[in-house]
Amino acid sequence: MIVSLRSGRTTRATLLGRIRDGVDTAAWRELDGVYREMLLRFCRSRGLQHADAEDVIQLVFVKLTVGLQRFEYDRTRGRFRDYLFRCVRSALSDWAACQSRSGSAVSLLEADRPVTLRSIAQDDRIRVLVLGRMDAAQKGLDMLMAHLLRETPERLARLHVGIVGEGPYRVTLESDRARHPQLAQCVTLEPWRPAAEVLGEYDLLFMPSRFEGVPLVMLEAMALGLPVVASDLPGTRAYVPAECLFAVGDLARALDIVLRLRSLEERQSLASQGRKTYERDASSAAFARRAAGLTRAISGRDRPVRAAPDVNATGA
Repeated sequence: MIVSLRSGRTTRATLLGRIRDGVDTAAWRELDGVYREMLLRFCRSRGLQHADAEDVIQLVFVKLTVGLQRFEYDRTRGRFRDYLFRCVRSALSDWAACQSRSGSAVSLLEADRPVTLRSIAQDDRIRVLVLGRMDAAQKGLDMLMAHLLRETPERLARLHVGIVGEGPYRVTLESDRARHPQLAQCVTLEPWRPAAEVLGEYDLLFMPSRFEGVPLVMLEAMALGLPVVASDLPGTRAYVPAECLFAVGDLARALDIVLRLRSLEERQSLASQGRKTYERDASSAAFARRAAGLTRAISGRDRPVRAAPDVNATGA
């Protein structure tokens, strides 16, 4: 089986399998040889200096060490190159977010500002946050709104969905709320606010996306101790517990999960699990360890590496 790539290059599905096993250093060197120069040119075309582009590519490969552990090639769901370039764009966004802090990004865990999870009264609504760009194609907001229109009034009465961000789909969302009273009662729209500011106002983070890389806002929520419910994608599957994942487009299942998490005990358990996963797999220290190990695997020898940028301080 062959998976198509840019510039006429191909990656064998068997190579992806060897990489997914995580112990085949020769496979990582082969992947690095196929892609590094191409990805560097892509980053340079976005205006990055060579050293900054190297940092971004280092972050891409770190993301791949996590994402490819559970990556399964399925031609009907897209090509490997599409997945790879989503990782690149995600890494570019993470890098830009770090630069916006003048290169002095501090991880949320180091800031020690966990959210305080609340008890939800029987007659109160669970507060569900959808944070990021208001885009239907990627973020699945069209599927979310369509499903809410089909939901029962009893379930909607127990739910508040706050969509926070900006983007081209905002006009449609505003129109939907104006035309459908049931949406106006359970869905609110807010302008973009930083994740660290808004996460503490909600009971969980909800991500109904059709596709993602490794979402930064997911890592921020985990770092702050907020449960995450998300579409089952390679970039979420490696971090979010299976009981909080749902198949892309299965919003009925998603809402079942959300309403189950009205239980404070369940949310506290998931929050604790999420913080441990963050510390182990996504904190600045974890990224530095992975980057150093991956560099040694690719180079075949130990050598000093530039510290990986802390991608967990800001962004969506």
